[in-house]
Amino acid sequence: MFEKYLDDNKDEKENIPEEGDNYIAVKKASKVSSDFKQEIKLDPNSSFDNLIGNGNTYLEHHELGKALNQYEKALALNSKDPLALTKMGVIYSYIGKLDKAIDYYKQALEFDSKHLDALVNLAIAYIYQGKFNQAITNLEKAISVNPNYSDIWFYLGNSVKSTGDLERAISCYERAVKINPNDFKSWSNLALCVLNQNKTGKAIEYYKRALLIEPKDYISWNGLGLVYMQLRDAENAIKNLKKCLKLNPAYIAAILNIETCYKVIGKFDDALDYIEQGLKIKPGDLELLFRKAQLYQMKQNFELAQETYEQIIKIDKKNFPSLNNLGNVHLAKKEYKKAIEYYEKALKIQPNYYLSMHNIGIAYGHMGKFEKAIEYFEEALKVKPDFLSSLSFIALAYTNLKNYDKVVEYQKKMLEIAPDDIKVTFELGFSYLRMGKYKESIVEYEKVIEKDPKNMHAFFNIALAHFNLGEYPKAIGFFETVLESNPKDFEVLARIGKCYFVSGKYEQAVEYYQQSLEIQPDLLVVLVDIAISYFSLNKNEEALKHYQKAWELDPKNLTFIFDIGSIDTKMDELDKAIHMYKQALEIDEKNELALSQLAYLYMKIKNYEDALLYSEKSLEISPNNYNVYNNLGYVYLGMDNLEKAIECWEKSLELNPKYAHAWHSLGEGYEKKDDLEKALSCYMIAVSISPKEKIFIKSLKSLYKKLGKEYSLKTVRKEAEKLKNKKIDPKNP
Repeated sequence: MFEKYLDDNKDEKENIPEEGDNYIAVKKASKVSSDFKQEIKLDPNSSFDNLIGNGNTYLEHHELGKALNQYEKALALNSKDPLALTKMGVIYSYIGKLDKAIDYYKQALEFDSKHLDALVNLAIAYIYQGKFNQAITNLEKAISVNPNYSDIWFYLGNSVKSTGDLERAISCYERAVKINPNDFKSWSNLALCVLNQNKTGKAIEYYKRALLIEPKDYISWNGLGLVYMQLRDAENAIKNLKKCLKLNPAYIAAILNIETCYKVIGKFDDALDYIEQGLKIKPGDLELLFRKAQLYQMKQNFELAQETYEQIIKIDKKNFPSLNNLGNVHLAKKEYKKAIEYYEKALKIQPNYYLSMHNIGIAYGHMGKFEKAIEYFEEALKVKPDFLSSLSFIALAYTNLKNYDKVVEYQKKMLEIAPDDIKVTFELGFSYLRMGKYKESIVEYEKVIEKDPKNMHAFFNIALAHFNLGEYPKAIGFFETVLESNPKDFEVLARIGKCYFVSGKYEQAVEYYQQSLEIQPDLLVVLVDIAISYFSLNKNEEALKHYQKAWELDPKNLTFIFDIGSIDTKMDELDKAIHMYKQALEIDEKNELALSQLAYLYMKIKNYEDALLYSEKSLEISPNNYNVYNNLGYVYLGMDNLEKAIECWEKSLELNPKYAHAWHSLGEGYEKKDDLEKALSCYMIAVSISPKEKIFIKSLKSLYKKLGKEYSLKTVRKEAEKLKNKKIDPKNP
């Protein structure tokens, strides 16, 4: 029997995340096809136009027979009319007779080669037939007629994506959303495209744009789940996939994805629950059944795993992965002969299935038949010569036979696949670095340096590994070694600066960042970090100068604009700050932060009319923003409208009863009304929520004096504690 058992006898099927649907065909998913149409004014006094208008009405109500009748009558009056011919095509598209629809569209184009409806609907029909090149040709013609329809760019994006041209698809979707920023389906497809390029940050941004427009878009919720799966963030993936399934409980792609997430984090029962949900929708689905069986294996519930694999084989007798895994179940139960029987069944269906060959070797090894085991491992290697697991098990078998020469022979064969020379060792170190296994990375790079002490790339990557471990002094030491070989290496200078920056040693960070910028002035990340360093050192002018430079390089970067605005505000350069936030609105007119900051700044300079204007704009975008309501209260207060101010503070508390600053604001309002008892209650509630807020304590102390009461901080906090977690009506505190 083998001395150790490696779990290498898994089926080769991987649970690849399911992209599920994307908006790849049409925008009216409930119909067989979508009719693209322009707004065309019909003459009610024309019998022809009357027939077309009637047909359109019937079509809108999905009374296809009646619509067809009207269009046929229109064609009887004018058999060459491209609009009537196009409408006939649309009807036949709806009923699934695409060839006939295509024939009508082509007829329409014979009479008017630039008829936009005919061109686009012909393209849509080709998309349904999978004839994407023909679709592209017609969509390009449509764009030459009118490039300002977002739908046409959407369909073109779908078509070129289906031909594998991801870059062009992205360009098309970007054009679609530029024309129509509310085209959530183009945002969704754009997100999927950039996700396929591993641009997860952009994918998240675009999916969120889609969901901001259409929160019930379950496809985008699934897509957002996919992004987090790619980021290995199972918690966020599950959260988004659940939102998808709440909107569409029958969406199999999301069910499979959430099952994968739960499986990854070891919550097999939760994963099984979702598989069962899927099987209620698709009772005989082989993929769902296979995953169910795998989960039972992982739970070591081998009886149920066996039962499920047998169920799959009854449905599909040639399902060799299930036969292989059924062998694995018997192997786990130590039923080695039975396991071999199933592996051999898998090999009869798929003779080159090396995993079953390998697994037979493992079974014979467990039976103590090591020579026989080696035979099957060798067979597996004939199919897959670089299969390290078979090489490893052959070495293990020879260990049991005490044939150590053979053990060495096969260990060398493993090194032939992954030889321990500088290049392979360096690449292994780099893989560990990318995986976040920094200690292992350091071990491999130390081997490289041992053999090649002047390998500066290895020193640099060791430094990166130490940096990521938070071992900044060690990282600096290795970076300094690299710098000795090239003192003008701006990247290394920037990296050393970064080590000091994340350590909070801003003066040293500035020193190295400055040297880096002298060599390469346009390093955006360095400009931002040095600006933050200066800001942390209270050198606002220097911080502002570097932020301005960063902004020049990336003028649409809202973060830079907001940071500059923040520094201007801190420096009491309020007009400049206002200018910056207005710049932000030129980039994103609905940016809530810019609107709320403008409202605050105008309030601060006592321009209450503009403060009110921007507050209202902010609330149009985010009507439940309690912070804006709180600030709006002060705007009304500045306009001598105390009642309106109190209403705003009450609204703020209605939205967030635990918002301490709104309680304090309401207290100020009541104090101005001379309703001192209510003011006292409000201040006390504010203290109960935030007992260490100095302004709350100060207001209470002042009010106690006004009321002629003796003030004691200890007593106040004791009274405030009684109010903690107590539900209080802001209209009657």
